[in-house]
Amino acid sequence: MTQSAALFETIRQLEAARPLRPDTAGPIIGVLFKKDDAASNPARVAFAGVGAGELVRAARLQQPASPAWGTGGTLALEIGGPAITQAEVIAQWGDEHSIIVPTPREPPGSPMALRYRRPWATISFVFPMEGDGLLSVQIAETD
Repeated sequence: MTQSAALFETIRQLEAARPLRPDTAGPIIGVLFKKDDAASNPARVAFAGVGAGELVRAARLQQPASPAWGTGGTLALEIGGPAITQAEVIAQWGDEHSIIVPTPREPPGSPMALRYRRPWATISFVFPMEGDGLLSVQIAETD
């Protein structure tokens, strides 16, 4: 299985296992999530992934601290291994996406993103402005 096919299958498995929680997302990604008290706050509980593999170099998960703050989690995956291209993402997810580019106020070299809205989440594939090669994937569940 190619790197891109493995990533896209991982995202499909995450969709099927919703909501994004440490005990459901961790085994799919191949990490063990540990609570990160320093990154948590009264509204969000943060978790850091431990034991990332070749596909996912690092993982972070945030969940609402209570139902009053919503129900959707946010998952950020730092991608490792061979480069996944924008063309591969578009071939898999389609042409109906937003392109998010850095504003002039952001530091030089800030990345851009292809953002896809799905009924269950917004999925952002983050790439460098120059060159190709997926840097990260951010999944924000829809409440």
